[in-house]
Amino acid sequence: FGGNRAGALGGNYIIEEADRRDRLRQVDDLIKSIQDLVVMEASVFDFVDNFAANLMTDGDGITTLLSTCEVLKNRLLQEERFLKLSCLDASRDRVSHIMEYLCQRIEEELMLFLFRRCKLDSGADNWNRQLMKEYNTLLDARMVFDGYRLQEAKNNNEKQSKDDTTINDFAAQWSSIVFDALCFEAERCLPKALLDPTTTNSSDKGGPSDFDSNLIEIRSKVDEIQYFGLDAASMRSLTNNLFSIRLEFGEKDPNMV
Repeated sequence: FGGNRAGALGGNYIIEEADRRDRLRQVDDLIKSIQDLVVMEASVFDFVDNFAANLMTDGDGITTLLSTCEVLKNRLLQEERFLKLSCLDASRDRVSHIMEYLCQRIEEELMLFLFRRCKLDSGADNWNRQLMKEYNTLLDARMVFDGYRLQEAKNNNEKQSKDDTTINDFAAQWSSIVFDALCFEAERCLPKALLDPTTTNSSDKGGPSDFDSNLIEIRSKVDEIQYFGLDAASMRSLTNNLFSIRLEFGEKDPNMV
């Protein structure tokens, strides 16, 4: 009787041990799957970090990007084993709005493109074939992503904005982005002009002015500010500061014009 009991206990132990090992294998497989998702999501954002250049150099870039986003959506938003994991909440939120984010990044790339063009001297080289290719690449990508963005909003049960409900409004949206970017560059011209005034006196009798260090700091800020950045509103405050500096400096240097 004792031997039968020991045998039963041993068999039960073997079953429990096998069950533990099976659960550990499942956990290990789940961790590996999560790691794969993390790598996939990182690849999307790495590609987006240098969006325009990657789109131009990789002919299959958009296709690969859309395929990766689709896989991420299917796994994170539909597979039950991932839906139960609270550690993936942030990833699910990002992926559920990934197309909106891609459209936003295209718009930012367009604004940076116009910013770089405005910094150059005017001339034929400012809009050569390569630069037009970059512009067309951004436009084509935005058109592709826009359809997915609208479907994404529908899947998320989000109300469409006024722009989205207007028929054939994509051209107006794109034009509005260009207009806003160019207006911001025009606004940037005033502080840049205040930073580089001319003088009627050709000789420099003294050393650096009292305002030089302040102007250097402001010059750096003016070049760094972008329309889509959190500090965009600071452009006007910098302009006001420059007016104050130049007015005070002008009182000390009557040759400033």
